[in-house]
Amino acid sequence: EVFHRVGNLVFVDGGHPAILAALRQADVGLEGSFLVAANFDIAHAQTATLRLPDPHAATPLVVTDLLHPAGRRIEPTGAFELTLDPCAVGVFHIHLPG
Repeated sequence: EVFHRVGNLVFVDGGHPAILAALRQADVGLEGSFLVAANFDIAHAQTATLRLPDPHAATPLVVTDLLHPAGRRIEPTGAFELTLDPCAVGVFHIHLPG
């Protein structure tokens, strides 16, 4: 549903020279949102620190890596550090713990 609306795309890559990252935001806050990132460097892994502020979050949010075989979960504290291999992409679901 979040991908079928206009006007809810926010770039969060902070102007990184190789990583392009965008957030498809849910209605209110980040819960239920998706983060999609791509590393356009064809030779090197790249790391970016993404700020995912959510003034509406009453509890800490969890980020689940949807492309990781085990669905790796990350619990960011204010900033989300993302490392992508050369030419890699990441798709993450942001949700409440549980």
